[in-house]
Amino acid sequence: MASIYTRDNLLKTINADKATLSPIEGTLAARTDINYVCVCGKPHHKSLSNLLNGKGGAICPDCAIKRGVERRLKTLKDEGITTVNKGATEFNRELAEKTASRDGSTLLGIYSPNKDGSQTEIKGSKASRDCFLRIKCNCGKVDFINFRQGYEGLCLCAGCRKGHRSDALRSYHRGEPPPKVVESPSVRSARIEREGQECIDCGKNKKASDFSSEFNSIENCKVYDGRCFECSRKLRTSKREESLRNGSLEDFMKAELEVANDRTKKYNRKHPNNIREFTITVAFLVELFAKQDGKCALTGCPMKTNSHRDDCPDDMRCNPDKMSIDRIDSKRGYTKDNVQLLTWITNSEKMNMTNEQFLQRSIDRYKFFSTQLIQETNLQVPRTTQLCS
Repeated sequence: MASIYTRDNLLKTINADKATLSPIEGTLAARTDINYVCVCGKPHHKSLSNLLNGKGGAICPDCAIKRGVERRLKTLKDEGITTVNKGATEFNRELAEKTASRDGSTLLGIYSPNKDGSQTEIKGSKASRDCFLRIKCNCGKVDFINFRQGYEGLCLCAGCRKGHRSDALRSYHRGEPPPKVVESPSVRSARIEREGQECIDCGKNKKASDFSSEFNSIENCKVYDGRCFECSRKLRTSKREESLRNGSLEDFMKAELEVANDRTKKYNRKHPNNIREFTITVAFLVELFAKQDGKCALTGCPMKTNSHRDDCPDDMRCNPDKMSIDRIDSKRGYTKDNVQLLTWITNSEKMNMTNEQFLQRSIDRYKFFSTQLIQETNLQVPRTTQLCS
């Protein structure tokens, strides 16, 4: 998968917003801090990932707020659901009723938040953008929503807003306008289980079991993710490889930590009666790496922390000298007293063995080569330094 974090893509984003790019030194990565001057003349900075993934563009915060207000006012004015007074939106009860009815909801009341966390109902026509609207969604659920949030987005319950965002993202990837029909979480879940859904990345229609899901106890149904398992793995792999190519030691450790954490979560879901702990952190792994002097705990070979699939041999799926996290006792989780850092090839050979069993197996293997196989084939035992190179 080709990286999007290139200088050409950065220049396109900068030129599109008429900003001025400051000089950049070194290679570009997702977390590279990009300094630029906004079109209004104010200096600002963002990470390269935020710039290229559409997080506001190459503008300053003041211009971003101004641009967002202009777009919202134009859209809502064209739809005829707002009144414009000297360029500012007048938040009142009439606008609240129009905002709720626009998305098929019913306004039940307007409430003002108090400092102690409680809410007081507003009886008159006055309201503010910080008020809360008590609505009855078109799915039948009663919920509260911030006035400004409902005015700028969807005036629906939390479950319906989440489902619509997923459908809108899928339509965006297909180059289509966002859907106008908003389903309730229970109806959406039943449709996906019956007909499947289209993945937002690969665009293939797949069955419900190919998507991760979480059970919503309030709606009493499953909420399915819009990205299938296969595309989720590809996305995690691409981010991980990007950090391995251009990241620091902390970035590498974070990527390895995510893999170990995913493995632990998968095991705990399948074995709820035998939950494994996960207490290690990036800081602990960096400290452990320094304590081991960057060498494998069982073989003494130096471990690589900047390798990725492009560096591996053709007959292997990973660089054999890449660092990996190993559990000393495979029946326990990733805790500080149960992990060690090994090369990938050593970790693969160790499997579920203890350190003592692995070392004894290595000794037996050496004895075999040094007594039988060498006599038959006249092979020479390679030196330790050659094995670790």
